[in-house]
Amino acid sequence: PRADAKTFDKNDVQLISQQNWFGKYQPVATPVKQPEPVPVAETRLNVVLRGIAFGARPGAVIEEGGKQQVYLQGERLGSHNAVIEEINRDHVMLRYQGKIERLSLAEEGHSTVAVTNKKAVSDEAKQAVAEPAASAPVEIPTAVRQALTKDPQKIFNYIQLTPVRKEGIVGYAVKPGADRSLFDASGFKEGDIAIALNQQDFTDPRAMIALMRQLPSM
Repeated sequence: PRADAKTFDKNDVQLISQQNWFGKYQPVATPVKQPEPVPVAETRLNVVLRGIAFGARPGAVIEEGGKQQVYLQGERLGSHNAVIEEINRDHVMLRYQGKIERLSLAEEGHSTVAVTNKKAVSDEAKQAVAEPAASAPVEIPTAVRQALTKDPQKIFNYIQLTPVRKEGIVGYAVKPGADRSLFDASGFKEGDIAIALNQQDFTDPRAMIALMRQLPSM
């Protein structure tokens, strides 16, 4: 061997390894397979989604036992322990027995998505969604209250109501009257369909009469 040649011992090899002369070893990570999204099953509850409406508060018209009712997000179906979890354009998501289920819009030619504005919509897809006073009574301006105390019929000077019918009244289309102070205080938007005001359910034909009686004392 050459006089200047050097024999490498184990310590030299270890030193070379520590210096990473040939690059640092990088273990190849095994890609983690993401779980496939679980499809949401169609509900087997004996209910039918007849219409969906969008506005300040989206609502779903659901038929149960031959009767239709408007439900808002978070509300519970009448005779079922199911809650409206989410309202979409062609279906709603229900939470039933701890699981999420889908209720799709009925596949009928006349069941269309309703929009609460000035556009023409199908009566089958109820527009009844505006319920600005569901959680708290409407504060009626003093001047309006005084006028209504003298004559409750003057309500129509402030809010114009047109009944929306489908096998009975399902709500009232609202727009401001000559004086819009009460309309604005109620939280309505022009083109909304009112289904309740001061805890009076407008799907009940007697509700408007009851509301008229309440006005002077609100």
